[in-house]
Amino acid sequence: MSTELDIVTSSTERLVGSRRRPQPPRSLIAQNGSFKSKVTWVAPADARGIVGWHIWSPDENTLFDTSRDLAMRQTEIPLASNQKKFIAVSAFNALGVESIKVPIIVSSTTDQYDGASGGTNPGDPPDWPDEPGGGGDGGGKFDTL
Repeated sequence: MSTELDIVTSSTERLVGSRRRPQPPRSLIAQNGSFKSKVTWVAPADARGIVGWHIWSPDENTLFDTSRDLAMRQTEIPLASNQKKFIAVSAFNALGVESIKVPIIVSSTTDQYDGASGGTNPGDPPDWPDEPGGGGDGGGKFDTL
């Protein structure tokens, strides 16, 4: 009887979420560019139940962006020249229970450019596309359920 109840509970958590706090994103990295910074992160090792990401800025009480696309693990933050800004990223489940917020301070470069050049764009961190739960498919290692 206990095993049947565990199976039903596990299946239900996957469909409607859990009251448990999901694991937070990891390996936040900021790549600087002209008038912006790109923040990338990796999904947690146990991503079961996560349905999206919250991006917080300029403080941990102000929601900057929300994504329900689990494959979207990066965001660009607009900045003035040589500006620093607080960013935090958290995961949330179907019930709205949120992980801890993982903070990072981002900054833009001091590049000066004319309007035609567009300045420098921040790239992805070197190993991020190959990281399980990172920018690529990670060889199928990222399971959302």
